[in-house]
Parts: sequence; C-alpha cells; structure tokens
Amino acid sequence: MTEKRAGMNPGETLRVLVAEDNKEMRRLLVWALKKKGFQVTEACNGPDLMYRLSTQAGPRTRYDLLVSDVRMPHMTGLEVMQGLQRMMRLLPPTILITAFGDDQIHRTARQLGAAVIDKPFELDDLIDKIEEILSRREATTSDTH
Repeated sequence: MTEKRAGMNPGETLRVLVAEDNKEMRRLLVWALKKKGFQVTEACNGPDLMYRLSTQAGPRTRYDLLVSDVRMPHMTGLEVMQGLQRMMRLLPPTILITAFGDDQIHRTARQLGAAVIDKPFELDDLIDKIEEILSRREATTSDTH
C-alpha cells in the first residue's frame, strides 16, 4: 500500500525534475523521491535543466515540481529560472538547494517564486517542504475549479 502524499489525488503520480551536478547527491535525491512514489527525471547541469524545462509541452511531459541545486556547471539554477521567465515559460513550483545560501540567493529565489533549502539538510525536511508546496498547489487548483 502506498502512502498518500499531500497535494496528490488518488492514482496520480507526480513528476519531479531533479537538477544536481553532484552525482551522489542526485542519486540520493532521486532515491528518496522515488521511495515516496514520485516519478523522477534527472538533469546533471544547468543547460540540461534548461532543455528539459523548455521542452515540456503537454500534461505527460510537464513537471509538477522542480528540485534544483543553485550552483551547477555552465548555468545556475537561478539563471535557468530567470531565462525561462524571460522566455515567458511557466515554471513548476521550485525548491532550490544550496550550500551557499546567502541573503542575496534567498532574496532572488523568493523573487522568482522558489523556496530555498540550505545544505546540509535532512531528507525528511525536503520531503516536508515538497508536501507543503504541493498542498498549496492543490488548494489553489481546487479553489479555481
């Protein structure tokens, strides 16, 4: 029996895009999210993340949530978000993770609509943040129908 997560309708599998350049950290995040029943896609750097987000078109390719490292090779998570917003692309709810969480990064992330979790963090804290964000999304969606 699978546990029901907040923000999830029965039978619904939510798609999460994980962007992290550190292979071990990415594997850990993917493992934890799959264990919770999410369908997970991986991106290993900023350009890969930009490509995956810019090519989402329909419900089968759209991500319900993005979990991204801030500092990655070639393009940061913040730069990806800024670039997609300039292209008028809709971004999924986003959680940025960073080992360099200064006030400026937190402020910029909030302006872009993202939550920030500073490394190191407990996986349970990440899952709690995901469930909080998906609950808000579900409440917003049900209010508009």
